[in-house]
Amino acid sequence: MGEAIALSPKGLRLAIEHFTLQDIVGCTLALPAFLPFLLAPGYLTGWTFNLFGFRDSSSRERLLFSLTLSVAITPILAAVVGRYSSLSVVCWIFVAMTLIVGLLAIRALKDERRRGQLRFSRTTKIGLAMGCGWAVVAIASLVDVQIGHRLYIPAATFDQSLRSALAAAALRTGVPPANPFFYPGHPVALRYYYYWNVLCALPAKLFGLSPRVTTLAGVAWSGLALASLIPLYLKYFCEETAELGRKSLIGIALLAVTGLDLIPTLVIFVSRRIILADMEWWDISQVTSWIDSLLWVPHHVAGLVACLGGFLVLWVVPRNAPVSERLKAAVIAALAFASAAGLSVYVTFAFAIFLVIWTLVLLRSKLTAEALMFIAAGVVTLIVSLGYLHDLQQPGWNGSFATFYVRSLESVEDWAESVIPWNWLHSIFLVVLLPLYYLIELGFFALVGFVQARSYWRRSGPLLKWEWAAISICAVSLLVSTFMMSNSGNNDLGYRSILFAQFILVLWAVPLVLSRKTSGGKSRLLFYVFLWIGILGSAYQLVELRTVTMLADDGRYTDEISWLPHSEAIGEDLYRTRAGFETLNAKLPQNAIIQYGPANPAYVSNIYYSRRQSVAGLEVCGTAFGGDPFQCMPLQTKILEAFNGRSTFSLKDADHLCETLGIDVLIAERPDRMWSLRKSWVWSGRPLVENEYMRAIACGPRRAEMESKFGIDSESQP
Repeated sequence: MGEAIALSPKGLRLAIEHFTLQDIVGCTLALPAFLPFLLAPGYLTGWTFNLFGFRDSSSRERLLFSLTLSVAITPILAAVVGRYSSLSVVCWIFVAMTLIVGLLAIRALKDERRRGQLRFSRTTKIGLAMGCGWAVVAIASLVDVQIGHRLYIPAATFDQSLRSALAAAALRTGVPPANPFFYPGHPVALRYYYYWNVLCALPAKLFGLSPRVTTLAGVAWSGLALASLIPLYLKYFCEETAELGRKSLIGIALLAVTGLDLIPTLVIFVSRRIILADMEWWDISQVTSWIDSLLWVPHHVAGLVACLGGFLVLWVVPRNAPVSERLKAAVIAALAFASAAGLSVYVTFAFAIFLVIWTLVLLRSKLTAEALMFIAAGVVTLIVSLGYLHDLQQPGWNGSFATFYVRSLESVEDWAESVIPWNWLHSIFLVVLLPLYYLIELGFFALVGFVQARSYWRRSGPLLKWEWAAISICAVSLLVSTFMMSNSGNNDLGYRSILFAQFILVLWAVPLVLSRKTSGGKSRLLFYVFLWIGILGSAYQLVELRTVTMLADDGRYTDEISWLPHSEAIGEDLYRTRAGFETLNAKLPQNAIIQYGPANPAYVSNIYYSRRQSVAGLEVCGTAFGGDPFQCMPLQTKILEAFNGRSTFSLKDADHLCETLGIDVLIAERPDRMWSLRKSWVWSGRPLVENEYMRAIACGPRRAEMESKFGIDSESQP
């Protein structure tokens, strides 16, 4: 059974041997563990500089500001301080902030109570219930489900396994974290995307929690931050004042609406009897639902919050504000933009283009003071991001950031390539079909965009400043995501840069839903049909992501999922994998280096449950995150020989390999060829951990040390 989970640095343990209960308890503890990092910094910043009139705001509004500002400030603060000190120092800085904020908050609440203002309105209560409901949905969607001796992981584990491993690396090695999948004899720093992982490592460091459960709990916090942004933007950006509470609830609820993806997904099921692992995978050029983005890539959503939070700080500065106020806003916004860059370089890239365009618009409109504020924010962003920019220049990355393409349905693009001989005509054809593409992918929100565009076009008077800004954000987001793609495997630039357009569409949809004045007759009916298809699509997606492993284990309806164990007992093998790694994590030293078969297609469960460094833990050692792939190749070749070689690889050979590469523990699993060779090292060594699916064997110079941790007498020969 599973080992007990640690709850504090002092070794307090909770003896729960059911993996689902472990995860639920761990995530429940991890949720409040984020409070010092995702509420306190924003509260202290808002109070100190009185941003948005923070000191005179209601407790509800201060809560929203605190969460948004914390997501904007904490990542860069943790990254910069951690780079030159340690995560322990970072944690104690945030603890000090929390103590100060506690005193300020108590005083503010007493003042509100004395004035008779400490009352929760109906909309506030509903909003809090929605937040709690989201946390429950997020955790239920991500924890392992144990049924007997079978274990089932959600589809989103494919991505969360990476972030869990990176958070564990940050916990072990600090800032910047070492690449947990590559060890060419020395640690190799991560190149990018590590701010979110550092953030998730902080509550694990402070409270002794597993970085895996804090990574899962971080998903819930990312969703709460996104939700907090909606009422703030409705009030301070869209200038909505009447029925703000009701409008905010509608905006937050609209995050549960997606496009028309449910229709082609059901068509695929009916025609091919296949249930996709993720509804978005019916087409390669996805416009990801909010639910899917949060469960799979919460750091991109956090990057969106940081960008928009920083922009809002600049936006609310009055036109007649003194230079000191503008400088203060520029510095805070710069911290937000710097955080965003480390959370998601793709999201920040699209927003940076908008910021440049908006600054030029301000200059052309002779709003020089405002433009200079944006320029100052850009300069400070570069200064505080120097360390991160240095990481991005790390040698070994040979791919280009982006290339030109035209978004389209994969089936349409394949047909066009076979019929249209000229590339330029092929591109024009795809551009002409873009309205149809976005109607399918955006669904309800495509209609919202059309209605809003028609409203602006027919207006006799000039558009307001915020309306021009919203149009600019939406246009830049759509142009980047439509005509640019990242050239590094997945099209993350296209998938993530469209988040800004999706957010603006949510803001535009709120008054339309509230007033129900979308149009008349058949058009109005279509509006609500698309709305309900989008709601049902998100509901289906939640169920689909949660149950896909169970369906794969049952052997019906799903394609073969490459990253699950290839067997007729997927659930049992996942259970054995986790059980084995739970024991290894509990007993191996933090600096131990492990190695499993790099060719094992079921690598996801290995990186998800392991908390130790590996020499080659992913294909090409995960050098996309950091390191030189050409250094990886010879190491990976040697390791492959140990797991899948043509001849028997003896225990003596294994010891030589471990001594050469610095490996302390080799982990064999049933898919490895050496597993079936009874004279190989797999069956010759004394196992630290063994079950029907895996065997962990200590090797190399530290064999005796590793074996002693597991109570194995090192003097007896195997």
